[in-house]
Amino acid sequence: MAVLRRWQFTLAFDMEVHRINEMHKAKEAKPGTFGMLKKYRASPRFQKRAPRTRAVYQKVFDALQPIEDTALEKFTRGFVAKIRDKAEAAHKFSFANDVRAVLSLLFSWGMEYEFVKENPAQHVSLAERPKYLAAANRPWTDTEREAVLSALPNHMVVPISLMMFYGLDPQYALALPRTVVSEKGFDTRRQKTGQPVYPPVFEPVQ
Repeated sequence: MAVLRRWQFTLAFDMEVHRINEMHKAKEAKPGTFGMLKKYRASPRFQKRAPRTRAVYQKVFDALQPIEDTALEKFTRGFVAKIRDKAEAAHKFSFANDVRAVLSLLFSWGMEYEFVKENPAQHVSLAERPKYLAAANRPWTDTEREAVLSALPNHMVVPISLMMFYGLDPQYALALPRTVVSEKGFDTRRQKTGQPVYPPVFEPVQ
């Protein structure tokens, strides 16, 4: 009886291991399919991207998951244009352009590693911004700036001023250390490109 129970336990264990292995195999990209290009996520190039950029890319990866098994040879310029159009219909023009941009970088990366011979997204145009939309980043008037600054609590004045006068993202403005400020100005680097920048310290910020 004990031998039978041990055999049943071993059989159940082996079956569970087999099930997990099959699940893992199912997630692996099939050779010659679009899923192969998504190995980009494990590449050093992707890991070096800013967290915000990786988050945007991940949203696109999630949206493209249903077509992972599509053969790479099907990705023509027209096919990519249709993917862009579907993304626009479902999630508006800005996401459609994110999809187009990510597809282009995936195929560009794939060309480097010889997964593909060309980039079908390279000559696909961006989705047009609807003309009826208001400007997304209208400059503030002097009156608006003064009203905001005068209403801020003390601990928010510096980061909001950095965002207001230098166009910094909130995450970057909050992360700047005191050591970047000198008498000559800011000594820092752009968050995405790492390019050195030396803007002066404007009087309102000073």
